[in-house]
Amino acid sequence: MPLEVKFVAKRTGKKFAHAPKVRVELEAVLVNVIRPKLIAEFASYTANWQHNPQWVGRKTITANSAKDWVHPIGKNEQIYAYVTLGTKPHKIAAKNAKTLAFMWGGTGSYQAKTKPGGGKNGPGTVSGGKMRYPIEVNHPGTEARDIEKSVKKSFEPMLKTIMAAAWQRIIRTL
Repeated sequence: MPLEVKFVAKRTGKKFAHAPKVRVELEAVLVNVIRPKLIAEFASYTANWQHNPQWVGRKTITANSAKDWVHPIGKNEQIYAYVTLGTKPHKIAAKNAKTLAFMWGGTGSYQAKTKPGGGKNGPGTVSGGKMRYPIEVNHPGTEARDIEKSVKKSFEPMLKTIMAAAWQRIIRTL
C-alpha cells in the first residue's frame, strides 16, 4: 500500500567513483525535503477524518539505492486501507452494543469526504437523514479511492524538479 518514490540514476561503461557520496546526498533529499512534502500531501486527504491515521516515512538503503516509503500507522491504518483500496459488500453487526446507531437518509444522502480516483470530495455528511438503530446491516461496499494514485499524479512534477535540482547540486560538489 505505501507509495514508493523512486529515482534511478544509471551510468554505463564506467564505475561511478562517487556513488556513496551521491547516495548519501540523495537520501538526505528524500528524507528531509521530499518525505515532509509527501506526508503533508497524504495528511491533507485524511485531515478531516474522524479516525485520521498518522503518516510516517521509512527509508531503505542498499548499495545501489536510497528509498523512502510514506505510509499510515496507528490504530486507524486499517481504516485508511478500507478507504483507499475499497471494500466488497459485507454485513456489519453490533458487537459491543445492542444495536448499531447511525444517521441515514436513504441512497444518495451521504456525501463522502473522498471520492473514487483519489479526489477530495466534501464534509462526509448525511443530508435529510434520521437516526437508525438496526442490529445488522448489509453494507454495499466502498469503491476504492486510490489516494496513492492521486498523490503520485499531483506530486510527480514537483518530485522531478526537486530531484533535478538535487542532482545539479551534487554534481557541482564532486
